[in-house]
Amino acid sequence: MKFVNCFSRIMKSYIPQSPVTSMKPTCMEELVWKGNGYGQNFGYIYYSTNITHGGNLNFTSTPTDRNEIFVDDAPVATHDVHDTDLAVSIPSPPRNGQDMTLGILVENRGRVNYAMMPYNFLNEQRKGINSDILLDDQAIHNWSIYPLDFSKDFIKRVIDNGTWSSLGKSNRTTPTLYRGHFDIPGNLADTFLWMKDWCKGVVVINGFNLGRYWTIGPTMTLYLPETLLKAHQNEILIFDQHCSHTTVQLRKTPVLSKQTNRMTTRTIN
Repeated sequence: MKFVNCFSRIMKSYIPQSPVTSMKPTCMEELVWKGNGYGQNFGYIYYSTNITHGGNLNFTSTPTDRNEIFVDDAPVATHDVHDTDLAVSIPSPPRNGQDMTLGILVENRGRVNYAMMPYNFLNEQRKGINSDILLDDQAIHNWSIYPLDFSKDFIKRVIDNGTWSSLGKSNRTTPTLYRGHFDIPGNLADTFLWMKDWCKGVVVINGFNLGRYWTIGPTMTLYLPETLLKAHQNEILIFDQHCSHTTVQLRKTPVLSKQTNRMTTRTIN
């Protein structure tokens, strides 16, 4: 398994155009991106800016749907859309006045497909951050915004342009992309991908976005149909937000809960 760090390489190498820049954070729907006014529909969005001091960080409205906060790529806090206390203590820089990179990764966990009177959830949902972020009660300005939609185009850029490093046995705790290969010497068949010992993220098989996984469940496996597989070499791309592992497993049967009996599995390194 190979890896590439999300912040130090994806942001610099995999976005063909310059990041979207804005005085304040902009939600997915309002991004002027890809030459159209439709914004970003799905995936993740990463907000980055420089700050020169620590202090009390707060949001004027709740990011949607789940956000992770980083200072110089080190994780500081994680919030869910249902959290009410969004205050975060940002550490001071090693030297006074030294720039630090504040990064916020927001995950769009999906959208409703209905409207409930008198609320128009269908048209009023906004994903990402759509209001000021305060540091010691002062609004932070000058944001760079990176859409990470994991569309086919995005995945192809990652695969084609990536500079991959050996993962080894290290456990990474920041959002990271991992790339590996596995061979199928015999007949192709439907299978189930078990992300055992991974944390939370997205899996791509042969350029196809297979889906999301999360240790909280409810299901522990992703259905992988025969039609997405190739005879001989196949490619797997994993974006994990919190941890890493050196293998994944292919199973004949799904794991529908955290408790499972032992069934036939095949390990992918």
